[in-house]
Amino acid sequence: MGTHRSRGAVLLAMLVGALVLPAGTHAGPPDLRIVTRAGARIALEPEELQGPSARPLLATRDRLNERFKREFLWFFKVRIPDGTAVVGRWTADGGPLRVTMYEITKNEGAPRWLRVVGTRVYQKGEIAEFQTVLKKSSEHVYIVTAEAVTAADQLNRHLRYMNTQGDAILVNGYSTNWNLTALKIWMLEQNAAGVRDVEFAKDADWLVSNLLDPQWIVSVRVE
Repeated sequence: MGTHRSRGAVLLAMLVGALVLPAGTHAGPPDLRIVTRAGARIALEPEELQGPSARPLLATRDRLNERFKREFLWFFKVRIPDGTAVVGRWTADGGPLRVTMYEITKNEGAPRWLRVVGTRVYQKGEIAEFQTVLKKSSEHVYIVTAEAVTAADQLNRHLRYMNTQGDAILVNGYSTNWNLTALKIWMLEQNAAGVRDVEFAKDADWLVSNLLDPQWIVSVRVE
């Protein structure tokens, strides 16, 4: 089947597992704000999902929106110069909610990595904040997910698994089915000796189904 690289990476946003509220309480995407460290606002732009390579993303988004009976998944892009110090903030309007941020990066001639860069449970009104100095890659996506939990120590299966992998895993690639309506992600697992030699695949729907009461997912691709 066809392989999807940069577009496929955007959907990995929804894999593991980075924004939506309980059913019927949110009319649009969460108010995720990105600014420079000096306070200048950085605009989030809708991702342009066009052409055959985008069909698995659109089909999966529509399928998940129908499953959760609301807008559940959003794709954005952002233009940030290399080396810029940025701050991302979101004020929890429900809770307790576990907010997790993942990062997918790949440079030319180097492997693609999926990393957990932060996860924490927030109560209503608390501010989730992420700060970094952006180091751009040829493929660079941030993923934010929110899950309704009852205790701070609740971890979904993905986070528990990533803990065994040092919170980073190699992504070998992506594939789709014959009619471009689903996306499968191929990953390399680290064994007990620390060697990443066990390849396995999971489709996006299966990965989302293993989140704990998922409330929203947002993908932000860096240009």
